[in-house]
Amino acid sequence: MFGEADKLKDWKDLEASLNGAFSARAKGFLGSKFSLSASDGEFGVLRLEGSGGASFEVGGIEGRIEPSGSRRRMSVGDEAILTAGREGSGLWIEVGGAAFDANMSLLRNTASARSAEGREVARVSGGISNRSYEASFGEGSMAVAVFLLFHLAATRRRAFRASTATPAGR
Repeated sequence: MFGEADKLKDWKDLEASLNGAFSARAKGFLGSKFSLSASDGEFGVLRLEGSGGASFEVGGIEGRIEPSGSRRRMSVGDEAILTAGREGSGLWIEVGGAAFDANMSLLRNTASARSAEGREVARVSGGISNRSYEASFGEGSMAVAVFLLFHLAATRRRAFRASTATPAGR
């Protein structure tokens, strides 16, 4: 069994090997499971869960995104690697002491995160069908890109389900 330090080192090694980009494609009819791939093939899976969270496997490393009060916590093993929460109409994300402001456009199916200096550190853009996404990220920001993918896909999925649950004629 790997120790927590080994898992985080493996995470950083995988992040470096991706060269700042990955793709996500929905698997199955419901679109709650995404295959994560880079130019050299699939490296992971992200599974949206009904509880408002997700599980993921990237490069053999398992992790979770879970609600924690009014926030979300992304962890690898017992180690929290990202915390996020709502702020006004936006979202804040914190990774390793660094804070980022995130914005999302459901209509355009995009999400991005910026540093306090205004530098974009991660971006996720999706197709109209909510089944394919492209992510880009800067050094040390793969967790931010994975979180943005989760947040964007899960929010669009909830919005779609809410719109289809409304009776016709309303």
